[in-house]
Amino acid sequence: MARLKKNLIRRALQEAKRSIFAPPELSELLQKHIDEWTADTGGAIPERALVTTKSPGVSDVTQAIVQAGILEKATLPFPFRQDTRYLFGKVDLLDLVQSLSDQGYFTHFTAIHLNDLTEQIPKTVYFNVEQRASGGAGQLTQEALNRAFKAEARVSSNVVEYKGTRIVKVNGRNTNQLGVLAKRRAKAGAVRVTDPERTLIDATVRPAYSGGIAVVARAFELAKESVSVNKLTAYLRKLRYVYPYHQALGFYMERAGYDEPLLKLLEQFPIEYDFYLQHAMKSPVLNKRWRLYVPKGF
Repeated sequence: MARLKKNLIRRALQEAKRSIFAPPELSELLQKHIDEWTADTGGAIPERALVTTKSPGVSDVTQAIVQAGILEKATLPFPFRQDTRYLFGKVDLLDLVQSLSDQGYFTHFTAIHLNDLTEQIPKTVYFNVEQRASGGAGQLTQEALNRAFKAEARVSSNVVEYKGTRIVKVNGRNTNQLGVLAKRRAKAGAVRVTDPERTLIDATVRPAYSGGIAVVARAFELAKESVSVNKLTAYLRKLRYVYPYHQALGFYMERAGYDEPLLKLLEQFPIEYDFYLQHAMKSPVLNKRWRLYVPKGF
């Protein structure tokens, strides 16, 4: 059995200048300090100032420190791989999620919120870790497009709930981190998130991850005075989508009252197919300018 001094444990954690520890990081810190934390067996230190552990091993010390309330163990049991973090003090949820991957970034409804493009408070966090680069897609046909969009949209099953919030890991296509930036937040750490132009594209492509088409439409309205449509169209060319998402982007912009010269930038892309604003629409109507099926009355 080992007896460790609480004040020294807390001091070492504070000096680490971080609030989130992955298991290997915590293990390294414990191995460095366990000996100096150990109290003399004959000392007159009150029990309330000590952490008692079965052994001085890393696993037992970690468990004892958590049981003493010095650290909180956060377990995120994603279906494909469980993630564990140890938290020292109050930790913002987005900081916790960002710790899962330094190459990951927040996207869709979470990015809409972080870019101040909604009045809503999302109850789901979307975090994207891109796939490796792969080859291009096949040739598009109207028949294949119709078939794809008559079905429900596919969504990630890599989901976990943590303290009342759903966290979705999105394994998106490789974009070489296009439009991703670090965003500083008051009273919390910096996180990686898509900029407004990339966010509007992602939301158009995946409205199911973005609160639905009404939320997406509102995001275009709120972005109208600040978004760069030139940057957005440049991103769109780099992304090289097979599906003609520029038609949906143009529709959202026209609906939000963007100036006609900006709409013309979207019409520079070929409009060769009838497209869909979202999947599985019932009795949609065709917008002739954008050759886009939209819900009746939208």
